[in-house]
Amino acid sequence: MFYIDAADVKALYPSLCRDTATKAFECALEKHSNFNTNAQRIIVKLNEICLNNVVTQNGDQLYTQKNGIVTGDNHSVSLANIAVHYILQPIAGGLREAALFRRFIDDVIWIATSKLSNENIRQALTSAFSNSGLELTFRQAWTADRKGEVEFLDVNHCITTDDDFGFVTKDFVKPTAEGRQFINRKSTTHSQPSSQSYLEKE
Repeated sequence: MFYIDAADVKALYPSLCRDTATKAFECALEKHSNFNTNAQRIIVKLNEICLNNVVTQNGDQLYTQKNGIVTGDNHSVSLANIAVHYILQPIAGGLREAALFRRFIDDVIWIATSKLSNENIRQALTSAFSNSGLELTFRQAWTADRKGEVEFLDVNHCITTDDDFGFVTKDFVKPTAEGRQFINRKSTTHSQPSSQSYLEKE
């Protein structure tokens, strides 16, 4: 018997405290770069300037975001990834209770082989993110139910008794992506010969 759990942060980008992001960035530069102390301070200061001076437009109005980091900004994904790594460092040892633990930015999935291990991991994650002012949402399935599924990114992990591993993976289509279409690079129309010519050169 085992558990499959997934978790993600509610509204990570607007909810991420800038102080946490800055501390995480400082830690990353200190531990994983060859920059001297003065260069590290300059890079951190430049990052703060970028965060505090992003201007977005809505209609005829211009806005600056005072809290969190801007979703879709040039370095938001990298900064969020660094921040979540920093948040997880204090509990990294406890996460080894998982038979498998994986993370993509703020999306996490793990497999635990006992209820106790599963609850320990869940509580550790909840506490770590709560200490940084962030809230997690969880999804869980376990093989004893002989049913259930857990979505992680674009993959659905479906419990089944028909497979030796206890689960199979299937494509997961988010509700917002229903009716989606994929562009075939060879698709052309007669009214756009220039597009056809461009595609043939790829």
